[in-house]
Amino acid sequence: MPRRLLLAAALAFLPLAATAQEADHPAAKPMVVGSDFGVAPWMVRGASGPEGFGVDLMTEIAKRLGRPGVEIVDVNFSGLFAALFAKRFEFTANPLNITEERATRMLYTEPFFATGNGFIARRGETMTTLEELKGKAIAVNRGTISDTWATANAEKYGFEVQRYDTFPDSVQAVLTRRAFAAINEIPTTVYAASQNRQITVAFKDYTGRTSASPSAPKARSTATRSRRCWNA
Repeated sequence: MPRRLLLAAALAFLPLAATAQEADHPAAKPMVVGSDFGVAPWMVRGASGPEGFGVDLMTEIAKRLGRPGVEIVDVNFSGLFAALFAKRFEFTANPLNITEERATRMLYTEPFFATGNGFIARRGETMTTLEELKGKAIAVNRGTISDTWATANAEKYGFEVQRYDTFPDSVQAVLTRRAFAAINEIPTTVYAASQNRQITVAFKDYTGRTSASPSAPKARSTATRSRRCWNA
Protein backbone atom coordinates (compact mmCIF):
# COMPACT_ATOMS: atom_id res chain seq x y z
CA MET A 1 0.00 0.00 0.00
CA PRO A 2 1.37 3.49 -0.85
CA ARG A 3 2.84 4.97 2.31
CA ARG A 4 1.41 8.43 1.56
CA LEU A 5 -2.14 7.00 1.56
CA LEU A 6 -1.50 5.07 4.76
CA LEU A 7 -0.19 8.11 6.61
CA ALA A 8 -3.01 10.36 5.39
CA ALA A 9 -5.59 7.88 6.63
CA ALA A 10 -3.76 7.45 9.93
CA LEU A 11 -3.95 11.20 10.56
CA ALA A 12 -7.73 11.03 10.27
CA PHE A 13 -7.83 8.51 13.12
CA LEU A 14 -5.40 10.04 15.59
CA PRO A 15 -7.63 12.50 17.52
CA LEU A 16 -10.37 9.88 17.85
CA ALA A 17 -8.01 7.11 18.91
CA ALA A 18 -6.37 9.35 21.48
CA THR A 19 -9.67 10.26 23.20
CA ALA A 20 -10.81 6.63 23.26
CA GLN A 21 -7.49 5.62 24.80
CA GLU A 22 -7.75 8.18 27.58
CA ALA A 23 -11.24 7.06 28.53
CA ASP A 24 -10.99 3.28 28.48
CA HIS A 25 -7.54 1.90 27.65
CA PRO A 26 -4.24 2.36 29.55
CA ALA A 27 -1.51 3.78 27.33
CA ALA A 28 0.82 0.93 28.30
CA LYS A 29 -1.46 -1.70 26.75
CA PRO A 30 -2.01 -2.60 23.08
CA MET A 31 -4.64 -0.62 21.19
CA VAL A 32 -7.81 -2.72 20.81
CA VAL A 33 -9.84 -2.36 17.61
CA GLY A 34 -12.69 -4.32 16.05
CA SER A 35 -13.06 -5.60 12.51
CA ASP A 36 -15.03 -7.99 10.35
CA PHE A 37 -12.23 -10.16 8.97
CA GLY A 38 -14.37 -11.06 5.95
CA VAL A 39 -14.35 -7.58 4.41
CA ALA A 40 -11.39 -7.47 2.04
CA PRO A 41 -9.16 -5.65 1.32
CA TRP A 42 -9.54 -3.94 4.70
CA MET A 43 -9.15 -7.11 6.73
CA VAL A 44 -8.67 -10.74 5.69
CA ARG A 45 -7.53 -13.90 7.45
CA GLY A 46 -3.90 -14.70 6.69
CA ALA A 47 -1.78 -17.70 7.58
CA SER A 48 -0.34 -15.90 10.61
CA GLY A 49 -3.27 -13.66 11.51
CA PRO A 50 -5.24 -10.75 10.05
CA GLU A 51 -3.85 -9.01 6.97
CA GLY A 52 -4.84 -6.05 4.79
CA PHE A 53 -5.14 -2.27 4.64
CA GLY A 54 -6.76 -2.18 8.07
CA VAL A 55 -3.84 -3.95 9.73
CA ASP A 56 -1.34 -1.53 8.17
CA LEU A 57 -3.47 1.43 9.22
CA MET A 58 -4.00 0.26 12.82
CA THR A 59 -0.29 -0.51 13.19
CA GLU A 60 0.61 3.00 12.03
CA ILE A 61 -1.90 4.60 14.40
CA ALA A 62 -0.66 2.58 17.39
CA LYS A 63 2.91 3.61 16.55
CA ARG A 64 1.99 7.30 16.41
CA LEU A 65 0.09 7.06 19.70
CA GLY A 66 2.99 5.35 21.43
CA ARG A 67 0.98 2.19 22.07
CA PRO A 68 2.93 -1.09 22.38
CA GLY A 69 0.94 -2.91 19.69
CA VAL A 70 -2.49 -3.67 18.26
CA GLU A 71 -5.07 -6.30 19.21
CA ILE A 72 -7.69 -6.84 16.49
CA VAL A 73 -11.01 -8.38 17.58
CA ASP A 74 -12.88 -10.32 14.88
CA VAL A 75 -16.62 -9.55 14.87
CA ASN A 76 -19.22 -10.21 12.17
CA PHE A 77 -20.40 -6.91 10.73
CA SER A 78 -23.93 -7.48 12.03
CA GLY A 79 -22.55 -7.47 15.60
CA LEU A 80 -19.93 -4.75 15.15
CA PHE A 81 -21.96 -1.83 16.54
CA ALA A 82 -23.14 -3.75 19.61
CA ALA A 83 -19.55 -4.73 20.40
CA LEU A 84 -18.43 -1.14 19.93
CA PHE A 85 -21.08 0.20 22.32
CA ALA A 86 -20.17 -2.54 24.83
CA LYS A 87 -16.58 -1.20 24.74
CA ARG A 88 -15.01 -4.46 23.58
CA PHE A 89 -12.69 -2.25 21.53
CA GLU A 90 -11.83 1.43 21.04
CA PHE A 91 -13.06 1.88 17.48
CA THR A 92 -13.51 -0.07 14.26
CA ALA A 93 -10.80 -0.91 11.76
CA ASN A 94 -13.45 -1.30 9.05
CA PRO A 95 -14.31 2.00 7.37
CA LEU A 96 -18.06 2.58 7.71
CA ASN A 97 -20.30 4.75 5.60
CA ILE A 98 -21.29 7.97 7.32
CA THR A 99 -25.04 8.38 7.68
CA GLU A 100 -27.06 10.87 9.69
CA GLU A 101 -28.52 8.11 11.87
CA ARG A 102 -25.10 6.59 12.62
CA ALA A 103 -23.57 10.00 13.30
CA THR A 104 -26.08 10.62 16.09
CA ARG A 105 -24.89 7.44 17.85
CA MET A 106 -21.14 7.40 17.14
CA LEU A 107 -18.18 9.74 16.80
CA TYR A 108 -16.51 9.39 13.41
CA THR A 109 -13.01 10.21 12.26
CA GLU A 110 -12.70 12.52 9.28
CA PRO A 111 -13.78 10.67 6.10
CA PHE A 112 -10.90 9.13 4.17
CA PHE A 113 -12.51 7.70 1.02
CA ALA A 114 -15.71 7.84 -1.06
CA THR A 115 -17.36 4.94 -2.83
CA GLY A 116 -20.67 3.27 -3.79
CA ASN A 117 -22.19 -0.16 -4.43
CA GLY A 118 -20.35 -2.84 -6.37
CA PHE A 119 -22.43 -5.74 -7.74
CA ILE A 120 -20.62 -9.09 -7.83
CA ALA A 121 -22.02 -11.64 -10.27
CA ARG A 122 -20.85 -14.91 -11.76
CA ARG A 123 -18.27 -14.41 -14.49
CA GLY A 124 -20.00 -13.99 -17.82
CA GLU A 125 -23.02 -12.21 -16.36
CA THR A 126 -23.51 -8.58 -17.39
CA MET A 127 -25.41 -5.64 -15.96
CA THR A 128 -25.68 -2.06 -17.24
CA THR A 129 -28.55 -0.56 -15.21
CA LEU A 130 -30.21 -1.09 -11.85
CA GLU A 131 -33.47 -1.82 -13.65
CA GLU A 132 -31.98 -5.17 -14.72
CA LEU A 133 -32.30 -6.39 -11.11
CA LYS A 134 -36.06 -6.86 -11.53
CA GLY A 135 -37.18 -10.37 -10.58
CA LYS A 136 -33.73 -11.37 -9.30
CA ALA A 137 -32.30 -12.14 -5.84
CA ILE A 138 -29.61 -9.90 -4.36
CA ALA A 139 -27.33 -11.02 -1.51
CA VAL A 140 -26.11 -8.56 1.11
CA ASN A 141 -23.97 -8.62 4.25
CA ARG A 142 -26.46 -8.12 7.09
CA GLY A 143 -26.36 -4.70 8.74
CA THR A 144 -24.15 -3.00 6.15
CA ILE A 145 -24.99 0.13 4.18
CA SER A 146 -25.52 -2.20 1.21
CA ASP A 147 -28.23 -3.94 3.23
CA THR A 148 -29.77 -0.53 3.92
CA TRP A 149 -29.65 0.38 0.23
CA ALA A 150 -31.16 -2.96 -0.84
CA THR A 151 -33.98 -2.68 1.70
CA ALA A 152 -34.81 0.83 0.55
CA ASN A 153 -34.72 -0.03 -3.17
CA ALA A 154 -36.08 -3.60 -3.35
CA GLU A 155 -39.61 -2.49 -4.18
CA LYS A 156 -38.48 0.23 -6.59
CA TYR A 157 -36.37 -2.14 -8.70
CA GLY A 158 -38.33 -5.32 -8.01
CA PHE A 159 -35.65 -7.57 -6.53
CA GLU A 160 -35.55 -9.95 -3.57
CA VAL A 161 -33.08 -9.32 -0.70
CA GLN A 162 -31.15 -12.21 0.84
CA ARG A 163 -29.17 -11.41 4.01
CA TYR A 164 -26.01 -13.18 5.17
CA ASP A 165 -23.85 -12.71 8.26
CA THR A 166 -20.58 -12.35 6.32
CA PHE A 167 -19.51 -10.98 2.96
CA PRO A 168 -17.97 -14.30 1.84
CA ASP A 169 -21.33 -15.98 2.53
CA SER A 170 -23.07 -13.47 0.25
CA VAL A 171 -20.54 -14.20 -2.51
CA GLN A 172 -21.10 -17.92 -2.01
CA ALA A 173 -24.82 -17.33 -2.61
CA VAL A 174 -23.89 -15.96 -6.04
CA LEU A 175 -21.57 -18.87 -6.84
CA THR A 176 -24.26 -21.41 -5.93
CA ARG A 177 -26.87 -19.47 -7.96
CA ARG A 178 -29.05 -18.66 -4.97
CA ALA A 179 -28.56 -14.99 -5.84
CA PHE A 180 -27.85 -13.11 -9.06
CA ALA A 181 -25.51 -10.61 -7.40
CA ALA A 182 -23.90 -9.71 -4.07
CA ILE A 183 -23.60 -6.05 -3.10
CA ASN A 184 -20.81 -4.45 -1.09
CA GLU A 185 -18.49 -1.45 -1.25
CA ILE A 186 -16.85 -1.03 -4.66
CA PRO A 187 -13.25 -1.55 -3.37
CA THR A 188 -14.34 -4.72 -1.53
CA THR A 189 -16.04 -6.18 -4.59
CA VAL A 190 -13.14 -5.30 -6.90
CA TYR A 191 -10.67 -7.01 -4.56
CA ALA A 192 -12.89 -10.09 -4.21
CA ALA A 193 -13.18 -10.44 -8.00
CA SER A 194 -9.40 -10.12 -8.36
CA GLN A 195 -9.00 -13.13 -6.05
CA ASN A 196 -11.65 -15.38 -7.60
CA ARG A 197 -11.95 -15.88 -11.36
CA GLN A 198 -15.44 -17.33 -10.99
CA ILE A 199 -16.88 -13.89 -10.20
CA THR A 200 -16.79 -10.41 -11.70
CA VAL A 201 -17.91 -6.91 -10.74
CA ALA A 202 -20.81 -6.69 -13.17
CA PHE A 203 -21.84 -3.15 -12.22
CA LYS A 204 -20.55 -0.20 -10.18
CA ASP A 205 -22.99 2.34 -8.80
CA TYR A 206 -20.72 5.14 -7.62
CA THR A 207 -22.68 7.32 -5.20
CA GLY A 208 -19.83 9.30 -3.64
CA ARG A 209 -20.92 8.33 -0.13
CA THR A 210 -18.07 8.80 2.34
CA SER A 211 -16.58 6.40 4.86
CA ALA A 212 -14.71 6.82 8.12
CA SER A 213 -14.12 4.90 11.34
CA PRO A 214 -16.42 5.34 14.35
CA SER A 215 -15.88 5.22 18.08
CA ALA A 216 -18.49 4.68 20.78
CA PRO A 217 -20.52 7.76 21.78
CA LYS A 218 -18.53 10.58 23.37
CA ALA A 219 -19.43 13.87 25.00
CA ARG A 220 -19.94 16.79 22.61
CA SER A 221 -16.78 18.43 23.97
CA THR A 222 -14.75 15.37 22.97
CA ALA A 223 -16.11 15.48 19.44
CA THR A 224 -15.31 19.16 19.19
CA ARG A 225 -11.70 18.61 20.36
CA SER A 226 -11.24 15.81 17.84
CA ARG A 227 -12.37 17.92 14.92
CA ARG A 228 -10.26 20.87 16.05
CA CYS A 229 -7.20 18.59 16.10
CA TRP A 230 -7.93 17.48 12.54
CA ASN A 231 -8.43 21.02 11.27
CA ALA A 232 -5.36 22.41 13.03
